[in-house]
Amino acid sequence: MKNKYFLTIALAFASVAMFAQTTVWVAEGAAANWEVVENWRDGVYPDAATKTVFNLPTGADCLVAIDSAKVKQLVMGDNSAYGGVLTIQDGGVLTTHDEGAWSTVGYNESAEMVIEAGGVVNAGHRFHVGLVPPAAPVTAILEVAGTLNVMVNNFTVNDPSDANWTAEVYVTTGGEIITPSFYIGTGGLVDVSGGMITIAGDASETLAAYVTAGQLTAEGGTEEPTIEWVIADGDTSTIVKSSTTVGLENRIAEATLGVYPNPATDVVYFKENVIADVQVYSITGEIVLRRNNVSQVNIETLKPGYYILKAEAGNKTFVDKLLVK
Repeated sequence: MKNKYFLTIALAFASVAMFAQTTVWVAEGAAANWEVVENWRDGVYPDAATKTVFNLPTGADCLVAIDSAKVKQLVMGDNSAYGGVLTIQDGGVLTTHDEGAWSTVGYNESAEMVIEAGGVVNAGHRFHVGLVPPAAPVTAILEVAGTLNVMVNNFTVNDPSDANWTAEVYVTTGGEIITPSFYIGTGGLVDVSGGMITIAGDASETLAAYVTAGQLTAEGGTEEPTIEWVIADGDTSTIVKSSTTVGLENRIAEATLGVYPNPATDVVYFKENVIADVQVYSITGEIVLRRNNVSQVNIETLKPGYYILKAEAGNKTFVDKLLVK
């Protein structure tokens, strides 16, 4: 009976270890691909149950070029400076799935993430740029030309308002950050140059204070951004953009175009026969379907439930909720 008890305990700990593994990026030299097992310590390939850490000073730049990169939690610059860059390339999708775990570009050491045009990061919980007070001056940089979708909680820049952090975010042409809430600690900087930030609800008063403090700027710091509180499809949000942002008005207008039928079972169509590149996301932010240059999408392979459909046509972008029966 005693041996059986200890065996049960051992199996329980083994189960915990299996679902709480940590893997570290150890590739060195030239830029290397995320999906190569040998680039990770002990051959532990990151997946939906793995905390993934970048802290090797001699680490190579890491490239995400696949649409199924998943981790429990992403931690860059953790107690040991990481000398490279994590780049999400066009078509690459990185998803952090754990709703109880934060992810960060810069824990307490330098780190950099680049989300290129066509790249997507879906954060299942809090997402930070500069999280813990560092012992000496360090830098955390996030460049967004694609999409950062913070699905739960908040997005912060220099969360501790620590003077040792140079924590900066640049949302460039075509880039977008979508977040339920938004915080810039003292000394943090966010510059919107051709892209936009979408925040749930009316955050205009808080954002105006960041502009006054010089923490929220546009066009490389030469202009103040435009802040607009909008209502689209019954939802309210605050949009931050620069004067060169393309497609905001079109995005709001096209939100009324929609897809039909909705709910649907097999095929959905775009009103006015729009020809677009389409991505369909699950409610957890995972891309489940991708089609290019189409005016309709076959959804027969999707399970019943709610999805987000994002379509891009020229300089226009529209996002709609879709119910699959």
